[in-house]
Amino acid sequence: MKLANTVLAAVAALGLAGVAMAEGQSFDIVVDNQSWDLEGSPNNETITVDLAALGLAPADWVLNGVGWNVDVDPIGASWYSEVTFGFADQGSVNDLFVTPGAGDDFANTGAPINYTSGGTLKLGDAGIPDIAISSGFLEIEIFESFDDVAGAPDANVSGTITLQFVPAPGALALLGLAGVVGRRRRR
Repeated sequence: MKLANTVLAAVAALGLAGVAMAEGQSFDIVVDNQSWDLEGSPNNETITVDLAALGLAPADWVLNGVGWNVDVDPIGASWYSEVTFGFADQGSVNDLFVTPGAGDDFANTGAPINYTSGGTLKLGDAGIPDIAISSGFLEIEIFESFDDVAGAPDANVSGTITLQFVPAPGALALLGLAGVVGRRRRR
């Protein structure tokens, strides 16, 4: 009976640890870039986020939330609604698109407009699957949904993007299994 209670307590403790880890870790990424051309153009500026530099084991984490607090300042005839962020595992096509100024279909008013998500938005809440970062690097491409002038910047973008990472489901299961096996071996 004592062994059963000990194993049950260990499993409960691991379950609580799993809940805490499932909340994930958030990081603010500074943005001070320009938006140039259509998606995939070699002129576009990208931000590469190294998961190892953030202290995350690259293959064990997925992106499950995004937030933003950015100023968009279009150049010339470009609209506020044209600036788009594309998120993807390095070397992959963009899996997620964020357009902070969606709906503001007008050219520069003479000043940047601030757009905020109001916090971190969970991808799953919008029916979007988490993005696996198997390469260990997340790429954020800044591009225009409509290119007013090819080969020239269309907008200045500054502020922060918040990224939330959670353990990949397999990594969390392995952690729980390792804890139970480790606890069992000590007996």
